[in-house]
Amino acid sequence: STLALVAAKIVIYSVIAFKISVVISLLTFALGMMSFFIFKPWFYRSKNLAKKTEALNRLTSHYTNENVLGMKTIKSMSVEKAILAKASQYFKTMKQLNISMIVAAGTTDMFIQIIGIGFVMVIFIFFYKVLAFNFAVFAVMIYAVNQVFSQIQNAQMQLHRIIGLSSYVSSIADFENEAE
Repeated sequence: STLALVAAKIVIYSVIAFKISVVISLLTFALGMMSFFIFKPWFYRSKNLAKKTEALNRLTSHYTNENVLGMKTIKSMSVEKAILAKASQYFKTMKQLNISMIVAAGTTDMFIQIIGIGFVMVIFIFFYKVLAFNFAVFAVMIYAVNQVFSQIQNAQMQLHRIIGLSSYVSSIADFENEAE
């Protein structure tokens, strides 16, 4: 639903931007599409990290469940420290994977903002030097372009979320097929 809302906003602001300047609008979209292809490796990285996180979550859940059920045996054998050490390693690895996923998503977010600011500066120079400068038109164009870039940025963040959750859906489908 969020991606549908993002797409609708991109269309609305695109119509406004096209009404003001076709050239700048086409440049904006070309830059937006290029950014998707430029940041494609980060999506693959997010996908790989999501698969590792899902596998580790499954392993950690199994380990925790196994040790809760065998708590009396663990206590009677006095192996709590070894069990806790292994569990701590699982949680430490999970923390590192989650941080890596956040960094991968944040990297694309940061670069999209930098690209957007640079593009706004280029638009300003274009309007100021080439055309008769009209501040009201410039402000509306900047607002429309900013909204398009914001929506592209939002779409990329949503794609990172979807990629992060897709491995869980895939795992559930695999488990369902295995159960059948």
